[in-house]
Amino acid sequence: RPENQLYDWRMMRLPRQFYGTGDPFAMEADDHFRNKRDAERLSRLEEEEKNLIETTQRKFFAEVLDAVREFQLQIQMSQKRRKQRNDGVQAWHGRQKQRATRAEKLRIMALKSDDQEAYMKLAKESKNEKLTLFLEE
Repeated sequence: RPENQLYDWRMMRLPRQFYGTGDPFAMEADDHFRNKRDAERLSRLEEEEKNLIETTQRKFFAEVLDAVREFQLQIQMSQKRRKQRNDGVQAWHGRQKQRATRAEKLRIMALKSDDQEAYMKLAKESKNEKLTLFLEE
């Protein structure tokens, strides 16, 4: 019953205009949708640009890491070659020292056994300067 109601709700319904071709507000509605599309397109482009930047950065840092790893491998290989060369030099010097001590022992054994011919032969073969100087005198 309308007379018992405090407010007439039928009055709340405001007339709403429908946007059409003959309506001057139709352009504003198109502008709203156009702005929305442009905003979506812009956000999509920004997202693509951001993704492109991220991928290029990842690629760059991956290349840097690969270069560092390759450089470390080169360093390790050069250290390995240097160690092998040094070990070879030390082994050669060790063998030379063993030959010298063996020759010295043979000379001492020849001297102890009073075999002067063998001692003189071994002394001449040795490269000991003091010994050759002593034998020349």
